[in-house]
Amino acid sequence: MRSQAVKIADWKYLKDYEIYLLIDRSGSMEDEVDGDPRYRSRWEWVQKVTADFAGEAKDFAGKSLTVVPFNDQMSVYRDITPANLGSVFRGMRPQGATNLMTPLQFAFQDFENRTKGSQPNQPVGRKLLIAVITDGEPQYYETCARVIVEATQKQTEQFQKELIFLGIGENTIGEGVFNFFDDALMAQGAKFDIVDVVNFDELQDLGIAGAMMEGFRHAKKQSGDFSDNELARMLKKLQRKGR
Repeated sequence: MRSQAVKIADWKYLKDYEIYLLIDRSGSMEDEVDGDPRYRSRWEWVQKVTADFAGEAKDFAGKSLTVVPFNDQMSVYRDITPANLGSVFRGMRPQGATNLMTPLQFAFQDFENRTKGSQPNQPVGRKLLIAVITDGEPQYYETCARVIVEATQKQTEQFQKELIFLGIGENTIGEGVFNFFDDALMAQGAKFDIVDVVNFDELQDLGIAGAMMEGFRHAKKQSGDFSDNELARMLKKLQRKGR
């Protein structure tokens, strides 16, 4: 549990970001939550931690969220606070696959549009934080990687954009696609390393805001840490897995 003082300190940092919360609602989100019998499903658990996060955003930073549930398709809910969060989950249930590419592309482009003033509701911050809550590796990971790399090309400094993957369930985060996003995109042409990964234990202990801050604290590996052979092996492993 985070103390009041820690929450205040966390939101002093997070308040400068426009926050997009991308929530996996694929069929596997109906599975049980590992090690937490209080909730019937991962989907039910996500609703609880999202409510806590929306409450913190409102109480400590006066912020609302853009919430994007996704499976094969996506929905967009703007200006979400505890008062209207129920409208996001009402009548929605887990089903379908995990197509992250579309909501990820939307979040990057929507932020660019709003920052440039092409939409009437200008964001409070001029920095972008995308948090993806998911229990599985996404489809079309190569296209997702290109979306991330292209987004970094529009940055002029490191912390203008951040993308944090928050894993639900044991062994969700580790080897595989998210490891590739976290460690290898600089070698694939990314201008900055903007991806961090937080495992389920940390997410359970800290909640979404605390897990975000933990993601910021994680040491970032530079592309130089990986040889061409290591990157080739990582890609080959992912390609075999996707067959």
